[in-house]
Amino acid sequence: MRLRRMAAVGWTSLILVACWMPRKAVHAAGEGTGLLGIPHFDKVVHLGVFAVFVLLWLAASRRPRYAAVTVAGLALAVITELGQLVPLVNRQAAVDDGAVDLLGVLAGVILFRYAAPWAARKWDAAPSPIATGSEAA
Repeated sequence: MRLRRMAAVGWTSLILVACWMPRKAVHAAGEGTGLLGIPHFDKVVHLGVFAVFVLLWLAASRRPRYAAVTVAGLALAVITELGQLVPLVNRQAAVDDGAVDLLGVLAGVILFRYAAPWAARKWDAAPSPIATGSEAA
């Protein structure tokens, strides 16, 4: 399995674990407190987590499949929220969290669409730190 695909699978697994962590474990970690007292910081985290999901999956394929990754991201957002209703997990599924997840998916698609070509040009123009055969001689 290629490294990029492994990163995408790992990130997806991390999302599932984080979203389906039982209520007791989440409260022990301090769910109600925002980072540095920023209200609704969890929404920023939701957006970022799903944007990274999209970026990793689009980068994992040789030819970005925007529609498939977008549908997968939307499905993951719905599945993670519905999974929180399972009695073992015992958390609240929130429509606003799901909406922010969807915004994260869209942000990831837009970011990849416009940033990937720019990044590729920058990386291609950058000098290689590894000497090739002709440079090493």
